Amino acid sequence: MIECGAGLGAVLILRWYWWRINAWSEIVATIAPFIAYSYTHFYTDLKFPEKLLGGWLLGIGLVYSCLFGIGKLIFADWQSAVIYGLVGIICAWGVHRLLKNSV
Repeated sequence: MIECGAGLGAVLILRWYWWRINAWSEIVATIAPFIAYSYTHFYTDLKFPEKLLGGWLLGIGLVYSCLFGIGKLIFADWQSAVIYGLVGIICAWGVHRLLKNSV
C-alpha cells in the first residue's frame, strides 16, 4: 500500500509554489501510482527485495541517531549522546555490511 502513495507528495508541495497545480493534478497524482503498481504487480515479475527494506531501516536509524546524537552533544547530555552515537555506528556498520554483500 505504501508503494501506491508515490508521487503525491511532490504535487502537494508544488501546489504551494506554482499556480498551475490544481485539483486535477492532485487527482492524477493520486491515481497514477495505483495504475503503475497494479501493472507491475500483476503483469511483471518484479518483487521488492528484502535486503532493500533492511538497508532502508538501517539508513533511517543511522540518520536519526546522528541527528539526535548531535542535538544531545549541543545540549551537553553526554550519556544520551554516547548511546545515540553507538546506535549510529551499529546502523552504519549494518548498512556497510548489506552494501558489501550485495555487490
